[in-house]
Amino acid sequence: MQTGRIKTSDEGVYFRWVNASKTSKKKIKCFYITYKNLDNKMREIKVGKATEGIDQKYAKQKRSEVLTKLFYNEDHHNVILKRKKKNAITLKEIFDEYYLHLLQRENNVETKSHREIKSKYYKHIHPTLGEKDMKLLSKSDIEALKTLKMAETHKDKDGVIKKKYSPKTINMIIEALRTILNYGVKIEKIKVNPAKSIDLLKIDNNRERYLRKEEVKELKAHLDKEYTFFHRDVFLYALVLLDTGTRVSSCLNIKISDIDFGSKKVLLQDFKNTSTYFGKLSDKTLELIKSMYDINDTEKPLFESHKNTYARHLQKALNLLFNKNPNADRKQKVVQHSLRHTFATTVLNNGAELNTVRHLLNHRSIETSLRYSKMADSTMNKAVENLYD
Repeated sequence: MQTGRIKTSDEGVYFRWVNASKTSKKKIKCFYITYKNLDNKMREIKVGKATEGIDQKYAKQKRSEVLTKLFYNEDHHNVILKRKKKNAITLKEIFDEYYLHLLQRENNVETKSHREIKSKYYKHIHPTLGEKDMKLLSKSDIEALKTLKMAETHKDKDGVIKKKYSPKTINMIIEALRTILNYGVKIEKIKVNPAKSIDLLKIDNNRERYLRKEEVKELKAHLDKEYTFFHRDVFLYALVLLDTGTRVSSCLNIKISDIDFGSKKVLLQDFKNTSTYFGKLSDKTLELIKSMYDINDTEKPLFESHKNTYARHLQKALNLLFNKNPNADRKQKVVQHSLRHTFATTVLNNGAELNTVRHLLNHRSIETSLRYSKMADSTMNKAVENLYD
């Protein structure tokens, strides 16, 4: 029997196996709840034993009541009143009211998104600006926070390698601060939001990494073997991305009726450019579709699972095969979108013109397609090989 505190399916609800009584060795469940107090310190409360009629559902309800009281308790309001007497409203006070507002919208049930917001605030914002008088908070204070985060290092998931925060993470911190201050303006705690005019960092989303032909074969072989019996559509998902070079959103919206099995064409919806265009599917991909689906069921989606299912399984394979160096430049990391780059670069390396690539990827302008010309090294090598011999 497992010992110690055992987590249940509900956030912050646990149980331990304990003796039914002092004289009995029979084991029963005793339920506990955990939560963070106003000082962001973890607290644990014993709810009661199963023999007392306590179950997981009751413990969850008790935790919701505790969280509600936490934001309404006398001490908390005394702190707020004391600050009001000093005529000083802090960011922490605005965050507390904003967080309470979020909880009330969800019937006082703390969700995953709530915990993420709280974590972001206490980890990145509160240490620097939490006790700042809102009358004194300026744009320069927030710029200083942004600069601090750009220089700050942190450990990876394994707690070993120190690295700097990405521009995307820093932007998320600034956007979280904007949201909190916007709420402060809404409830008339402050007049203006000084974070409103802060420029976000530019994010370079261009990927330089693409898969070479031997790597494509390696990926296909791995997925074919790994998903032979379960999640076979994950293998199909990768094949369609590689065959067409289409975006993930377009791929996930394909129906059987979009496929012309005679011409091997597939109609693709480009949600970014609000248009449609055609791609080509390989014989192997078409045969796989026929083996998996009734092709007469024209309205059947090709991919029925949640989009995160395909992303999770495919990224797992890409990490296993190609992302073995945790310190590699993010531009060199192979992700789902890298298959679009792989398609474009392979087409160019096979001798296609840039304008052909533009049509195959449904780019609005040829300038967008130019990035792939930098990747297509084999085409350039052939062009200058034995140039004057």
